[in-house]
Amino acid sequence: MPGRVPGLGWLLLICAGIVALRYLKDPPLLSVTVLPQIAAIAGYSLFLGDLDAYYYLSLMPATVLTFVLAVTAAMSSPRFARATAIVALVVALAFVPTRLRHAATMFQMPQYRVLVDASRRVKSFGQPMRQIRTDFALPPSSTPSFCSKSWAVRSTDARRGLCNSRKRRGDVSAGAVS
Repeated sequence: MPGRVPGLGWLLLICAGIVALRYLKDPPLLSVTVLPQIAAIAGYSLFLGDLDAYYYLSLMPATVLTFVLAVTAAMSSPRFARATAIVALVVALAFVPTRLRHAATMFQMPQYRVLVDASRRVKSFGQPMRQIRTDFALPPSSTPSFCSKSWAVRSTDARRGLCNSRKRRGDVSAGAVS
């Protein structure tokens, strides 16, 4: 992903430590800054599935607030505060073009059109399917049976044991599960 800053995680950890020490007697503030990040680290460390970048979007307000509170807690002069704010604004604005270019392709999946067309054909068969396969690679967090499940195509029937295969061209075939 563009715009990655090496060591940003360590900087966030240091900022979280500063905020936790500075605002130790303010539990409501800590519960909206540091606590969500600790809970996310604990929760996602137990999560065995593939992680997507957008899972962390809900943490951005807490993260930004943690950075801001740490910087303001460490500042003593108004000049330093103003200079830091200007530098932070310039850095944020410098990342905008890269982020916009990346955002245009971020959540697109070219294989989706083939999956949708093939799922519609599978539904037209009127037969339950036990398994769905593709002969092309899919992103790690996707599944070939998603479209079928979302359209209520019955996808499990051990008696029939049919398998639906989707080809890159969009061809669909049904046969015995091997």
